[in-house]
Amino acid sequence: MTLSTYLSDEALFETLEDVLEDESLELYLRAVRILSKRGIKVSLKRLKAAASEQDLSALCALKIVGQHSLLRSVLGGKSLVEWLTATLLEEKVNEKEMFACVKIIDALGETVDAAAVSPLIGVLEGRGFSRDDYDTATEALGKLIEYIPIHWFIEKLKSADEWIIEKVLWILLCWNEDVPVPQEIKEQTPIEPLIVALHYQEEEKTRAGATAVLGMLGERVPVELFLTALGDTSEEVREAAVKALRANYPEVLYSFQAEARAVLEQKQAAGEILGSPLKSFIAGMIGEMGLASSVYIQKLLELLFWPHWQVQLQAIGSFRTLHRPIPDTAIKQLLYLRQHSLARPVRQAADDALAELLTLETGIEED
Repeated sequence: MTLSTYLSDEALFETLEDVLEDESLELYLRAVRILSKRGIKVSLKRLKAAASEQDLSALCALKIVGQHSLLRSVLGGKSLVEWLTATLLEEKVNEKEMFACVKIIDALGETVDAAAVSPLIGVLEGRGFSRDDYDTATEALGKLIEYIPIHWFIEKLKSADEWIIEKVLWILLCWNEDVPVPQEIKEQTPIEPLIVALHYQEEEKTRAGATAVLGMLGERVPVELFLTALGDTSEEVREAAVKALRANYPEVLYSFQAEARAVLEQKQAAGEILGSPLKSFIAGMIGEMGLASSVYIQKLLELLFWPHWQVQLQAIGSFRTLHRPIPDTAIKQLLYLRQHSLARPVRQAADDALAELLTLETGIEED
């Protein structure tokens, strides 16, 4: 809830009156949007002038304030979404400057129009756009999430395309918590791709999205998956885990809140879940600082057996960085993780580490 919610119409206008005279067109347009949503009328002379120059933000603002006839006149009889869609395709075909498409895609998200969903989905499902275009389309669809058909989410989550699954998870992060989760999502969303995304090390937003969607599925989801997210190094992921636990396993969350209080009061050490972010940091630092003494090798060995996947991943990475022979116990654990870890990054890292470390052992023997 924003500050403007608590202000009377008169107080809100007085607060924004100077902004309406600001040199910045962006600030002016924001003020116009805020006031128009409250039904407060202001002079639109500057807005109309900017729209006549086909400024994207001004065109979107013109639509929001209800100047539909003027908007169609400026756009040659087309609706805003029709005009933006045609312009987007033209920019893509002509391969104009890098941020041209980004600006148009962002404007589609500002239209507050269900018709804008189709061209934005077309960007995600199409080819030939830049990474910035795809990311902007994801953000734009997040703004229009209420207009996206539920069957589209389910269809993409069931697909084998991990890239599109990632984008769907980013969009679903924008789900309004006050809106009930549709039964189709609860019952038909597959869990397996969400488990894969929950262990995607390169992008914390993907892990957060997977956690949020798992939270929508209720008790179909084992509590252990939420605990994995609760021990994540990312604050965004941990916040999503807390929300999911509160909605589905409140008694479990309560026990961790009690543990957190005890840790803060220095009455006990953090356990396997709450202690995982710190353990991940320690495991990574041993490798980064080149701490190769037997004491630190033993510490890495302990962390290799820590139950959280990120701690294991950091420990494996540090073993590889140090380029030192490791205990047989560590090799056995790497062999186990390569076969049995739920986290694909850990399985891959264990496989790579075994290849490197066993080569190192062979080289030492030959010397």
